Amino acid sequence: MKKNKLIGAIAISAMMGLSGCNVVLVDSCVHEWSTWEIIDEPTCIDKGARMRYCDICGKTQTRSMPIDQMYGHRYVENPDADSEATCTTNGVTGSQICLRCGQKKRGTTTELKGHEWQRNTQATDDKYVPADCTHSGLYQNKCKNCPATDDVVEDPLGHSEGSVVKDSGVLGVIKCKRCNDILAYELDVTDATGFNTPNTKMSAKSGSTSMATWTISSYVGNTLPEGYYDIQLEAAMTDSSHANRKMYNMSKTSLCVDGQVEETATGSNADKTTESDYRYFLQINATDSYNPTTKKSYGDLGLGTGAASVKYFDFVSGVQIDSATQTISLRHGNIGYSLFCRSIRLIPHTHILTSRRIEADSSKGTIGYTIDKCDCGYRRITIDAIDGKISDGKQNALNNNSGYLKLPDNNDSVTYKIDLDENVIGNVYVMGRQDVNKMDQTPYNCDWNVSTNIDNNAITIANPTKPSNELLTNNNSDMAGYSDEGKVLIGNTTLKENSFGENVLTYKRLDDNNLIISKIVFEGRPAGHIHYYARYAQGDVPATCRSNRKECSKCSCGLEEYKEIPDTKASHNYIDQPFEADCYTFGEIRHKCKDCNTSWTEFLPKEHTLGEASTSTYGYKNRVCTACEYGGEATWTLTQSMIEESADGSSWAASTATPITGKMSDNSTEMSVFKFDNSSYKRVTLTFNNEGDEIDAVLRIFATTQVGDNMNQTQPYRQTIGESASTMRFNLKVNGSKVSFGSTYYNLTMKDIGLEEQASKVSDNGYLADAKWLNYFKISLAQGENTIVFETANLVGHNVYIGGFQLAY
Repeated sequence: MKKNKLIGAIAISAMMGLSGCNVVLVDSCVHEWSTWEIIDEPTCIDKGARMRYCDICGKTQTRSMPIDQMYGHRYVENPDADSEATCTTNGVTGSQICLRCGQKKRGTTTELKGHEWQRNTQATDDKYVPADCTHSGLYQNKCKNCPATDDVVEDPLGHSEGSVVKDSGVLGVIKCKRCNDILAYELDVTDATGFNTPNTKMSAKSGSTSMATWTISSYVGNTLPEGYYDIQLEAAMTDSSHANRKMYNMSKTSLCVDGQVEETATGSNADKTTESDYRYFLQINATDSYNPTTKKSYGDLGLGTGAASVKYFDFVSGVQIDSATQTISLRHGNIGYSLFCRSIRLIPHTHILTSRRIEADSSKGTIGYTIDKCDCGYRRITIDAIDGKISDGKQNALNNNSGYLKLPDNNDSVTYKIDLDENVIGNVYVMGRQDVNKMDQTPYNCDWNVSTNIDNNAITIANPTKPSNELLTNNNSDMAGYSDEGKVLIGNTTLKENSFGENVLTYKRLDDNNLIISKIVFEGRPAGHIHYYARYAQGDVPATCRSNRKECSKCSCGLEEYKEIPDTKASHNYIDQPFEADCYTFGEIRHKCKDCNTSWTEFLPKEHTLGEASTSTYGYKNRVCTACEYGGEATWTLTQSMIEESADGSSWAASTATPITGKMSDNSTEMSVFKFDNSSYKRVTLTFNNEGDEIDAVLRIFATTQVGDNMNQTQPYRQTIGESASTMRFNLKVNGSKVSFGSTYYNLTMKDIGLEEQASKVSDNGYLADAKWLNYFKISLAQGENTIVFETANLVGHNVYIGGFQLAY
């Protein structure tokens, strides 16, 4: 139908063109369109088409028609395309199909159900066993909706802690309510001795109030098995502000925790030399210490505040309890911030060992050994007995080449030299056996000794009187492996880290000893780092003009220690800036040290042209300037002055001291000086008559020090060496008012203000050590009579010798 309509439209156009009348060009035609005619009907899946033409020029237009909206798809349900969801596959619901064209429309996906498991109580296989407190279980699950089954591992149930049960003694036992296994042993502080019960707050005091002790010897080996235990502490904080405290003194720079030097705290947490390294620690038999190493603070451990907020937390690990254990003590160090402590728990510990072989080093002469370590701190060092160096080269010590060591003769010895990377304290054991015919004799007719470069310690034999048949067996044919059979406890000792030098373990046979040794075993734990300082010149701190030189020593852990060398201060390196004086203006020299930036100003007298000296009625010699008549110089010698002394600085009397006379080193002029030292208080009073207006003057002292009296530390203005900063050496008073020296003068020494140390001495007929006039200080003098007092302020060391005073005005 579409084709016929289109042909007809084309034909009409052609006829109009052939008529030859009223021909209209298409491009200029003002179209008069016909109505649209459908040339292709739309369906529910295909578009249709329609056309129209111009009645004037015959031009045509075509347009598509949309899918039939009225008679489009007619969908109905299509259940054949739906499916039910199963445990493992998805389903489909609501599928459709068009009745007109057959087109299918997929429905909605329904999620798979998954297995709906339930425990299959009918499973009879022997592999299915229930879980208990410590072991996993296995059971079968079966799906309710399909035949699927699944084996499920059941985690251990874990213990269910019961109540603490104890007899009339101090040890409580905690068992599991399900399996009755012993979980822990508990010691309550209320059962401790040497403790102020029932108060559970340990104070930072010395004596019994800082220690809770439990006697457990009667329990060891029966109720309390021998072995290793982890210790938990049940405690709470006494104050919430203590949350940042740790079990060890957090500011101890000398303390190593887990092999690392502890941090340095400042401010309120700064270290105090009077405090202990540890706030709390454990002791066995009041000697062996087990120290906590956790870096967690009280707050990090989750401790609350107040005695009612106690909780258990891990304290120390790997504590050895054996037949020698008599007591356990919880100790408080001499350090503040206590806890409320309620009890400690002993939890059986199983070592998880990592093994490492240390090879022999021929350059050092050390032998090889095996070391096993546990995170709890347990250490086991195993040495093959035949690896030692036998005295006198007696290689026949090997017993029939069997791998055992037997020293053939009395006083024979064997040594074992080993290196360690830590200090370890513990017990020495030997593995071996006696000759069968000697089983009733003691195996201890021997000496054991451990030595390093710094000490030499004999090992005390643990059980010297027990015969071999109590300690060894005569039927142990293979001693190559580690076994408790044939293991003999020798005694306790400490092996040192290699900064102390290698450990040399020596075994020496005495008397009739027939012990055959396979291995030497050392069992212990780290003893904590022991600082061993060696001179470390590269770390020396050079002297400055403010501080002495410090010599450095360094430990293998990296910690440095400094020793201050007295009297090694360097001199100030002054740069001087002078300002000239004249008849009317005082001069100055501004001194500034380029090393420490210390600066001070030296006042210089006016530059007068002085005439002949005349003696004043006040006892001084005066010289007046001939140029300006307003300046001059007044001089007092101490041999002509009244010197007073006092035992306490309050009641004064004329001094009986004899002046020391000597010669000047430059011109042999006889001079006399008085010794101002720490034997008594001394003072000199000067009276000066000012006939004009108020004037300024520079006070000079004629002074020296004795060579060897630390002239580079003797301070004329203020004594600070070894004293407090407020201690004055001398007081200077003018008309009853004390002169105040500025802080820039406090640390000046006699060398700073002009004295030079020379090889001379202060003694009769000796040379004075470069005595000279020194510009001491600038003072103001009123018109008329002025009183100037120079007196000892404190009985301090370092002698000063003064021979006179002078005013330059």
